Amino acid sequence: MIEIITSMDQRYHDLIGKDCVDSFLKYWPSSCGLTVYVEHMMLPVNERIKIIDFDDLDPDYTVFQADPDCNQSEKKFAKKAYTIMHAMHHSKADWIVWLDADVISIADMPEELWTALLDAQHLSLYMGVNYTSDKSGKKGAWLVPETGVFAVNTRHPDFATLRDEYCRRYRERDRHGLRRFYD
Repeated sequence: MIEIITSMDQRYHDLIGKDCVDSFLKYWPSSCGLTVYVEHMMLPVNERIKIIDFDDLDPDYTVFQADPDCNQSEKKFAKKAYTIMHAMHHSKADWIVWLDADVISIADMPEELWTALLDAQHLSLYMGVNYTSDKSGKKGAWLVPETGVFAVNTRHPDFATLRDEYCRRYRERDRHGLRRFYD
C-alpha cells in the first residue's frame, strides 16, 4: 500500500499545483489517492483527495518559520520537510511517495511501475539527475538526488532511524555535515 503526498499553498496551487492535482486524477490509477497538505487554502472535494491542513503539522513548523537563523530557502523547503515528517509519523502505508506540487503527469501511471520500483529491501527511492557541468560551465560529472519524486519504505528495519534523524535535524536546526539545509 502506498500513500502519495504533496503540499501547496493557494499561490502555488494557482501557479501549478492545480495542474499537479488534475493530472494526478487523470493519469494515476483510480485506486490511488493523493494526500495534499494545504496551507491557508481549500481544495475542491474529491473522493481520491485527502486534505491535511498545515495547522496539523508539528508545532515546531511554526517556530521554524519564525526562526531568524533560518534563511528563506530553508523556510520554503521546511514546508515540504514538515509535511514529510507528519506523514512519516502518521501514515499507515508501507511506502510514502512524495510528489512536488510542480510534478505534472502526462501519461498513464501504471500500478505495475510502482510495484516494480518499490522493492521491500530498499529504505528509499529517488530520482537521480546527471549533470555534466556546474553552474559556471566547468565540465564534470555529478549525480544529484532529485527529490521532486521520492519514496520511503515505512516497513524497512531502518525506517525509524531515518525518520528520527530527519526530524532531529529540523528540530535542532542541525546543519552539521550538510552542504545545504534544504532540498
